Amino acid sequence: MHLWDALRLLIRFTEAMTITDKEIEVFRTEGSVVVRGLLDDYWMGMLRKGYDEVVDSIPDTNETMKRDVGSNVRNLMKEGSSRESPSIARFLRESPAGPAVAAAMGSKVVRLYEDLLIVREAGVVQPSPWHQDTSHWPVTGSHLSSLWVSLDEATVQTGAMTMVVASHKGPLYTPGNTIPQAWKHLVEPEAGGPLPDVDAVPGRFNVKAYETNPGDVVIFHPSVLHNAPGTSRQFPRRTFTFRCLGDDVVWRWRNIVMQDHIRAMNMQDGDTLERSSFPIIWPPERQTL
Repeated sequence: MHLWDALRLLIRFTEAMTITDKEIEVFRTEGSVVVRGLLDDYWMGMLRKGYDEVVDSIPDTNETMKRDVGSNVRNLMKEGSSRESPSIARFLRESPAGPAVAAAMGSKVVRLYEDLLIVREAGVVQPSPWHQDTSHWPVTGSHLSSLWVSLDEATVQTGAMTMVVASHKGPLYTPGNTIPQAWKHLVEPEAGGPLPDVDAVPGRFNVKAYETNPGDVVIFHPSVLHNAPGTSRQFPRRTFTFRCLGDDVVWRWRNIVMQDHIRAMNMQDGDTLERSSFPIIWPPERQTL
């Protein structure tokens, strides 16, 4: 790293807004929190540049979960943008995202489990189903989190995330209709039984919407029950989700893991992640991304 680059990075870490003790408390008690203005124009510009670097390679599988039924409006997802985009990789190495996630989890080290780019074009009517992410991850531990950031304003009308408050405390439910048909035979029962229909009985669950402007981020625990409504007919919702692992996380195999590169890992339950291909994004002196 050149001297000027190192100085610029030091200045940005010094000046950047960071997560507060109150926000950390909300994350740990409610399972999710909006950190307002964590990312300045520089870092939002870096993500937009990264989006431009990978947008043409986003696959359109035409599956029900990717496209509204009976519509040409696309709802797309791409995994692994940081492996293709220098800008997204730089964002993960240098932006305030890494230290904010580390502080929220109470972890000295932050590893990247995966990154997702989700593009919901204007006019997506179908909401994403209620689900928990942890039931798809081949790991266990308390230091788990996802950082969600949108390039576009996200309101209740345009696809803001909605969460069941404190549902990260348990139980973990058996995955439902978020699983493609070809993988359903691999679903394993979880302690909580089938996923509940959160919308069936209004008021049964404490549901909160997390509206954001560009520069805001949502940090949430992957065990939180969450979904997102459709987009407006005027505006898309382009979002990145960076899924992170901390100090106490170890390998715990689940058959439902669908990523080929993760399924190929030769690890045993209880193994630490030191030998895994989950790159370190924080702290800077240990980075492997």
